[in-house]
Amino acid sequence: MICPSCSFEFDPSRGLQCPRCGEAIDCSEIGCANCDACNDVFQQVTRRIRSKS
Repeated sequence: MICPSCSFEFDPSRGLQCPRCGEAIDCSEIGCANCDACNDVFQQVTRRIRSKS
């Protein structure tokens, strides 16, 4: 994933916070196609439900 704030590329499976600038990235802003942090479809659905709560 590429951080929208500083353009640093990092592995989103370790968390959605950029290790360089600390920007917390919201799933609803980037979409699953640009992320790949979730291993499967069920994790993607769970993450989307949590972000809407």
